[in-house]
Amino acid sequence: MTKPIVSVSFGNSVVFLMGGRTRDIKPIPFFIRSGDVVIMSGESRYYYHSVPRMIENTIPPLLLLSNQNNNNTVNLPNWDFCKEYIVNARININCRQVNPSVN
Repeated sequence: MTKPIVSVSFGNSVVFLMGGRTRDIKPIPFFIRSGDVVIMSGESRYYYHSVPRMIENTIPPLLLLSNQNNNNTVNLPNWDFCKEYIVNARININCRQVNPSVN
């Protein structure tokens, strides 16, 4: 892979559109769900892409656990605050190389 874009998503599912090098190419829609990893490398790095819509109430149950639940699955001091945010959101982490390689 040459200089891939690696994207990891958490939270609600979304509709992802992947087009081509120009906006004249009709994009192809597909779903990205919590925990999915999308890798765009080579030519696809330069394709138009977007997330036009988040699908509400598609968050995985594990992310909805409370810090006060009986089995102590989640034991993070600020988890309830994070949970309130992620219920209506999506977190996406992208990694990409933006500088030319030094040979």
